[in-house]
Amino acid sequence: MVVKLSEETPLAQRCTFREVFVDWILAEISKNSTFRSGYADIPTDLENRINSGDVSSCANLNPDDVNALERAWRRGRGGLLQFCPLGEAWSYSHKEISTDELRHFGTIWSFRESASFVEFAEGVMAEPSSHPDIKILVEEMLEEVRNGGALRGSPIAFAHPGSVPVLIEGYKRCIVALETKARSVGTYLCVPPPRVFVPGIGRFLDAPELRALLTDLH
Repeated sequence: MVVKLSEETPLAQRCTFREVFVDWILAEISKNSTFRSGYADIPTDLENRINSGDVSSCANLNPDDVNALERAWRRGRGGLLQFCPLGEAWSYSHKEISTDELRHFGTIWSFRESASFVEFAEGVMAEPSSHPDIKILVEEMLEEVRNGGALRGSPIAFAHPGSVPVLIEGYKRCIVALETKARSVGTYLCVPPPRVFVPGIGRFLDAPELRALLTDLH
C-alpha cells in the first residue's frame, strides 16, 4: 500500500540535515527520552543552555555547538546510524502527516513483530503492554500534554517515492498523537540518494534495498 500525502495539510518544507539531527538530539535530551543517558559527553555549558530553554533550534547555536551535538549524536545513536546512515547527501523535508497516514507507516527492525505503526502502538498501550518500558514514558508524555505542556522534536521517517514510509525515530510522540486524537504530526521525511553506503553491512544499497533492511534487519 502506498501512503499518499494528505491534500488537507500544508506542503512539505525543505530542511537541512543539520536541522534534522539538531532537532533529534534536542528531543532526546528531554526528560522523556529513552536515550537521554547516551548523550553524557555533551559539553556542560551547552547542556545547561539547552535545559534552561535557551536552545530550541539551529538558529540558537554557533558552529562549535553544532559540531559538538553532531559528535554526541553520532556516538549516542551509532547503532541505528550504522544501518540508517543519514547524512548531507540525503534530502529532507518537514510536513504535517495526518494521523490516518501515520497509522500505516512501517516500523524499524527493533519492532518488526508489528506489521505497521498502529499495530505497534496498540501493543504498547495494551494490557499487558508489549513494551512496558515504552508505555511508562508514553504515559508521562500524555500527562505532560494534558497538563498543557508541549513535547520537543518531530518524528523522523525514511521516505522513498512509491513505498510506505518507515518510522525511524519518535515512536512515543506518535503514540501520544494517536492517544490524544491529534489530526496530524509534524514529521521529518528523509529521502536517501540513489545509492547509500551502509556501514553496518559494509556495502552500498539502493533505496528499496535499504528500506527492506531497515524493516527486517537480522
